[in-house]
Amino acid sequence: EHWTDTIWLSRDKTRPNASGNRAILLATLQHQGALAVGSSYDVTTQVKLPAQVASGTYYITVWSDSYDVILEDTLASNLNPDDINELDNNNYKARAIDVIGGFAPPPPDLLISALSASPLASTGSALSVTWTVANAGAGEAAGGWNDVFWLSDKPTLNAPGAKQWYLGAVAHDGGAAPGASYTQSTSFALNPAATGQYLIAYTDYNARGKPYAVVESDEENNTRVQDTQVLPAPADLQVLTIAAPGENFSGEKTTISWTVKNFGAAVWEGTRYWVDSVYLSPDPVFLPERATSLGTFVHSNAAGLAAGASYTESAEVTLPRGIGGNFYLYVITDANRYDPRYPAGEAAAGDNAYYRDTYYSASAYEGIGGQDNNRGVGSIPVSYREPDLKVTSLRVPGAGGQSGGTLTVNYTVSNIGNRDTRENSWWDRLFLSKDDSLDTFDLQVAEAQHYGVLNAGDSYVGTATVKLPDGIAGAFSLLAFTDSEADSRLAWWNSNIVPEYRGVGISANSDAVPEFRGEGNNI
Repeated sequence: EHWTDTIWLSRDKTRPNASGNRAILLATLQHQGALAVGSSYDVTTQVKLPAQVASGTYYITVWSDSYDVILEDTLASNLNPDDINELDNNNYKARAIDVIGGFAPPPPDLLISALSASPLASTGSALSVTWTVANAGAGEAAGGWNDVFWLSDKPTLNAPGAKQWYLGAVAHDGGAAPGASYTQSTSFALNPAATGQYLIAYTDYNARGKPYAVVESDEENNTRVQDTQVLPAPADLQVLTIAAPGENFSGEKTTISWTVKNFGAAVWEGTRYWVDSVYLSPDPVFLPERATSLGTFVHSNAAGLAAGASYTESAEVTLPRGIGGNFYLYVITDANRYDPRYPAGEAAAGDNAYYRDTYYSASAYEGIGGQDNNRGVGSIPVSYREPDLKVTSLRVPGAGGQSGGTLTVNYTVSNIGNRDTRENSWWDRLFLSKDDSLDTFDLQVAEAQHYGVLNAGDSYVGTATVKLPDGIAGAFSLLAFTDSEADSRLAWWNSNIVPEYRGVGISANSDAVPEFRGEGNNI
């Protein structure tokens, strides 16, 4: 068996509680081994009273099995008279003591007594830092803290409008005695957007990134500034040319190529890749909402891209269906990964490690405003080439039919378009109507599913047995609707005069074979 005993300093004799009787935990002790009925054990230990308590009467409370590990039954004869309403109230006992306060040790005072940094740094030359932290106070600085560094365009930390790069924190463990000091050195590899004229150092940051890990006599002297110079070297990528074949067809694959040249400094070697995005548009001016994405393509920077160098990419893309005419190709180099239509912009401040290891590993740094010229434009002619299904014949018995009887109907569907169907399955449906047009009052009387691609210029013949509704008479029209994707499950009726029933809802956009210009002749 084992359990935990705790020792508390509180303001009354009740169960220790940090919010109730403002109890302060002084010590935690582990007990190992079983305790027989009637047996006991003695503990002698030292506890340190908090320095911040005021003079007055307090209570030292010892609480056995504080975490209620042992299942117990508190007998009525053993209740704690100081707190009889609590469970297991005889597990703790308080004794009054008088405390004389006001004897807290003097506080420490940490400051950066010396700071030096590389006079000139860049992405190719790390920023080296050496600093000394001294305890100028009369008391010991116990525990540990962090020394933290920023690169800034202003000499004051968090100054209004300042552009600051957080460089990192260096931990110090072991405290510092009065008059003692320590010296450390480190270096920070910079992201390509990092720029600034001042290195700002701050000692005594806690593990959560906040100041004042140590209570000091002076919290305003923990920072120090050193002049330095960090200048970026932005690249400048521009699309020079875009080329496409002279003959292209709607909905088909084609190959386009483009050339990108770097008019700036060499792309930072830490950039592993960026993406080039390709768009098709009917407009000579790029309108993001009207442009159609043809693809996003990764360009590897494994070989680097020096100042003045260029590269040429080619990619197979699929053009949208149903288009025809002269169109424009837009290529956006070093495109925004989240929405290539809009420039992502470059960072001017932030977490140096994030932009070095994550953001600019997948984007070339081009400087503020440098992405404004990343889009190029070219032209591409597209010929319209799409299928066009049409019912070219519909044959019904010349003698008509009788209500409640059946008719055998033959119909022919032809592809009069200039390309084969891309789809290989669609529905043909027959409707009975009081006029020559199809509407929601007409009755579906038959359907058949066609399987197989229909080549341009080819046809197929369908045969259907039509069941005529009971009780109808007069002149009707039989309508054949090829590539009809209306839901036939709605046509559950099987008799009565057609106009009394709402039939299947028809939508020209619900077909299986997109025909674009040829959609109007399917009936």
